[in-house]
Amino acid sequence: MSKQKEALLREIQELQFTTVELQLFLDTHPDDQRALADYVEYSKKLQELIAQYSKMYGPLIGYGVTSEELDKGYRWIDSWPWEDLGGKR
Repeated sequence: MSKQKEALLREIQELQFTTVELQLFLDTHPDDQRALADYVEYSKKLQELIAQYSKMYGPLIGYGVTSEELDKGYRWIDSWPWEDLGGKR
């Protein structure tokens, strides 16, 4: 896995963790405007990075593909995103 691909995937994972934690916090603190603003900011950044990753390396998930993408045909991936993380074979 290239360093660029691994770094992008790692950033996506970090943002996913952060947004889930903020969701849980907002469940118990629904009036916290700072947490809500952070959640919106991180969620937007997460969606941007997922779109960037999908465009460069293929989808991270097996659903939610747009009709435009389907018109191009099914795209097989070379490797799964979690393969070869930080290790050598």
